[in-house]
Amino acid sequence: MNNSFCPITYIKQKPQLFFILLTLIIGTLSLYGYSQYYKKSFLSAILINKIDLSNPPDSILAISSQDQKLSEGKILPRGTKFTGRLVKEGNNYLIYFEDIQTSAGNKLGLSGKTNLNISLSQYTGGVSAKISKTIHQQTQSNVIGAIFKNSGTSNSPGSILERGTLLKIEVY
Repeated sequence: MNNSFCPITYIKQKPQLFFILLTLIIGTLSLYGYSQYYKKSFLSAILINKIDLSNPPDSILAISSQDQKLSEGKILPRGTKFTGRLVKEGNNYLIYFEDIQTSAGNKLGLSGKTNLNISLSQYTGGVSAKISKTIHQQTQSNVIGAIFKNSGTSNSPGSILERGTLLKIEVY
């Protein structure tokens, strides 16, 4: 007599139990996904000081410009200060926020991050033929090309994040 367990035979004998277990597993995974994704809240804050990415300060300060609500219902008033640190992960820059101070002076812990979406690969410079042609037509000079900086790269490595830059903070 063979006492080994065969799942296919068991499923054929008790299909209702199999579907109940499958439903429980799918429900559990759905609830876990909900708790990890939908319960996150996002806050916005504005940088208080400019940040040189090549030589960042020890702490980054930002401030909220409006009342905001956390996922658990707590209201953060306008003027709440966020304290964080700049970290380079691979080719990308992130700001991790550890605590906040409300405008009333209350200090609270916070786990949040801002992805600055800045990477070394974003820096692109080059020569624009269209600009070169325009300069040639206007000045009648023999211009080979006009050097330009891509407008989307103002935050490239070695540059500065300006004071007043809007940050989207993911709270987890």
